[in-house]
Amino acid sequence: MKKNTIKKLFLTVLIACSSMAIFGGINSMNVTAESHTVYVSSKGKDYNIGTVENLPYRTLNRALEMVSDGGTIVVKDSLEVNNWSSHNKTVTITGGELYTSSSLQIYDNVTLENIRLSINSGENIFANGYTVVMGDAVTLTTPVDVYGGGAEGSTVYGTDLTICSGLYRRVYGGSLGGIVEGDTHLTVTDNANAGLNAFDHNGGKFFFGGGNGDTITGDTYLSFGGNAKSTHLFGGSAGGGKINGETNLIVTGGSSMSMYGAGQSTDTQCDVNVRVTGGEFEQIFGGSENAPLTGNVDLRVLGGTIKRRIYGGCYNDIEGLSFASKYSVNGKIDLTIGSGASITYEYNGNDLSVYAHSRHSTNSTNETANLIFADEVAYTKYNNGTLKLKVQDSTMKFFIGSLSVADEIHYYTYSVSGNVVTQNCAKHNNYSATATVNVNTNALQYTGEAVEPIYISYDANWEYDGLIISYDDNEEEGTATYILKAENILLTDTFEIKKAPVILGGSVRLSTPAGLRFQSKVAESLVEEGATFGTLIIPK
Repeated sequence: MKKNTIKKLFLTVLIACSSMAIFGGINSMNVTAESHTVYVSSKGKDYNIGTVENLPYRTLNRALEMVSDGGTIVVKDSLEVNNWSSHNKTVTITGGELYTSSSLQIYDNVTLENIRLSINSGENIFANGYTVVMGDAVTLTTPVDVYGGGAEGSTVYGTDLTICSGLYRRVYGGSLGGIVEGDTHLTVTDNANAGLNAFDHNGGKFFFGGGNGDTITGDTYLSFGGNAKSTHLFGGSAGGGKINGETNLIVTGGSSMSMYGAGQSTDTQCDVNVRVTGGEFEQIFGGSENAPLTGNVDLRVLGGTIKRRIYGGCYNDIEGLSFASKYSVNGKIDLTIGSGASITYEYNGNDLSVYAHSRHSTNSTNETANLIFADEVAYTKYNNGTLKLKVQDSTMKFFIGSLSVADEIHYYTYSVSGNVVTQNCAKHNNYSATATVNVNTNALQYTGEAVEPIYISYDANWEYDGLIISYDDNEEEGTATYILKAENILLTDTFEIKKAPVILGGSVRLSTPAGLRFQSKVAESLVEEGATFGTLIIPK
C-alpha cells in the first residue's frame, strides 16, 4: 500500500512536468517570489525564472520588480533602458552595459558598479532625488551631465548623489530647472574622473553642490576627497539657480584647478561655508566666479596644498591690467589659514597671492574682509617674507601692494586657568573671550555606552571654531580622560565613571510585610555616597 502511494505521487509529478513541457517548458514558469540576485539580458524573457543565470529576465523593470530590497541585478549584456518605473527599493546593478537614446531617468535607490553606461552626449542622467551611487568601475562611453535631482519642471525632496568612478562632464547635486524642497548632497570621492588633468585650464569637468537654473529651498553640500579629480568645484549653482539656505563645500582630498564657495556666473544670495583640510589645488575663492555674492563667506584653508592663490571673495576677469568687472561680496568675509595648509606658489604665471577680498573688484567697498590665522603656528609660518605671504609677483603688487590686505588681521592664542579657557587675539590687545569646561555629573554612570560627560559653554565674544573634545578609557567603569584642543592640546584631565546599579533578580515575599522584593548590586562608591533604590509597582 505504501509502495503504491509513492508510485502514484511520482506519476503525478511526472505528469505535471510533462504538461509543463507541452506548454513551453520550464521557461514558461511565472515565478512571483522576490530573490536576492536576479539576472537580466536583452536575450531573456520576462516570464523566465530570472534567478538562474541562463534564464534571465528581458527588461530592467521586470528585474527591479522581482529582486528583493537590498538585492543585486546582474546585467548579462547590453541592455536598453526605457521608462524606468519606481519600485521603492534599494538595489545594486552590476555587469554589462545600460544604454538609452534619451536621458537615463533613475527611480530607485541604486548603486551602479562594474558597469558601462552609454548615454548620448546631448542627454543627461537624472537621479530624481533617489540615493544613487556611481560605485567602483563605472565607465561612460561619453562624458555627460549628471543631476542628483530631476529635469525641468520636476520637484524632488532632497538629493543624495555619490560619484566614486567614471569620467563626467558636469555633475550637479541639484536639478536642471526644477525644484528641490530640501537639501542637496553630492559626494565625490575615490577615483572619480580618474585620468583627468585637473590643472588643464581648458578642461571642462565641473562639480556643483547646487543645480543648474533650479530652486533649492535648503542647503547645498558638495564633499570632495579621495583621489577624485576635477577642473572646477562650486559649492553653489549655475544658470541662475537660487539657494534659500547656505552653500557648503567640504574638501578633504583630491585635486582640482579651481574651487569656489558659491556659484558660476550666478548671482548667489546666501551665506557660504568652505572648509579645506586636504588635496592639491591651484586656486581657491570663497565667493562666485564672475558674479556677485550677497551673504557672508567663511573660508577655512586648514590643510592641503595650494599652488597659486587664495581669495576670500569673488573672481573677476581682467583684460591686461585694467579692471573688467566689479563683482564682490556684499557681506563679511572671514578667510582663515591653518597651520596644516601648504601655500607653495608653484604656478608659472602671474597673480600669486593670499588676499581676503575679491580679485580685482571695483566694488570691494561692499566687503568686510578679515584674514584670520587659526593659531600662532600658522601666523608664524606664513606672516613673513621667507614663505611669501607678503611676497607676490609684479601684477599683484601693481594692484594691491601688500598681500595681506584685509580690514582686520587676527590670530588666536589660548590659555587655561582651572576649567576656564581664555581666547585672545594677538593683533587686538583689547579682545578676549572665555569658554568654561563643565562636567555633567548625571552622565558619569557606565550603562554600556561610552561616557561623554564634558560640555563647554562659550561667552558671546568667542570667535572661530569651538574647542575639540576627545576621550580615552571612557567605555568602562574607572578613571577616564578627556582632552581639550584648539589646534593644539590645551587641557587634559580625568573623571571617574561609576557603574550603574544592576538588578539581579526579584521574588514575591508572602510573609509579613508581603510584596515584591528585588536584589540589586551596586558599586561600593555609590553606597558610600548614600545611594538608595526603590521600586514603583503600578497595578494593571
